[in-house]
This record gives sequence, C-alpha cells and structure tokens, in this order.
Amino acid sequence: MTVRPLRPQDHTAYVALRQSALVLEPHAFGSSTEDDHSRDPRAVEALLLDEVQRTFGAFDHASRLLGVIGVRQSTKRKLRHQATLWGTYVVPQARGTGLGRALLDVAITHARILGARCVACEVSSTADDARRLYESAGFQCWGRNPAGLCIDGEFIAADHLILWL
Repeated sequence: MTVRPLRPQDHTAYVALRQSALVLEPHAFGSSTEDDHSRDPRAVEALLLDEVQRTFGAFDHASRLLGVIGVRQSTKRKLRHQATLWGTYVVPQARGTGLGRALLDVAITHARILGARCVACEVSSTADDARRLYESAGFQCWGRNPAGLCIDGEFIAADHLILWL
C-alpha cells in the first residue's frame, strides 16, 4: 500500500471513489451526489493542486485508489492553529486492514507540517467505525450537533472531535 498526495492525474479515480462513497455512505458526508464538488472537473483539478487543502490517497499494489482523506488549514490568522479533516473514506473491502489509520496518520503529520496545534473533524453518529478510528488516534469528542445532517427529512447527529498536537 502507498499513501501519497493525490495529483491531477488521479482525477478519474478520485471522482469515481468519491461518488461511490456518497452513494454507499450517505450518512457519513455533508455532500450528496447532486451537490458534491467532484461533479466539476475544474474544482477537482484545483483541489488536487491545492497546497493548503491537501487530499491524500491510499493505493494498493495495482495502483487502485482504495481510500482518501483531506486536510485543510484555514488561511485566516486567528484560525491557522487548527487543521480540519474532511472526506475520509475507505472502500469496504479494504476496511480493517490498517489503511484508514495510515491515511489518518499521514493527514495528522501534514497538519503538523502546516504548523497546526490541533486537528478537528466531524463524524456522523452512525459512523461507528470512523469514530473508533479517530478515537484510537487520540481524538476526543467535544460536542454534538443533533441536526448535523438532514437526509430525506431525518436528522442525523454529528459529533465534533479534536486532537491536540
């Protein structure tokens, strides 16, 4: 397995993985297939070239993209101390292999390189595996939004997690 920053040539694999994730795990993402940034090729290209908002991918030995994680740091002076994780996803057949942890470790390391003092993320109350992954890395829950997502009229809570670096 190789974990590295995604590049523009990874565009097709990233878009396919992202769209699959939104279909298979609708409760895990704030985006839907209809409003996701990956529908716009220019937005994806800009994302994959962005030095501040970095997207990492995990690839198997056949160069298949099996998981992704995004990390961004605010450009605002008063918010630069924190990095935010977003878009974390591992394909079902690769779960439980350590791939999610490898992605998370790379994202945390990148946050440190950026100079962040903490890393924040949100996790759906229905995403037990994701929560366990974050907690195993030292993330702690500091609050819950009872209406974090609304899917087909149903509210799904979202927990706010933080890791102090």
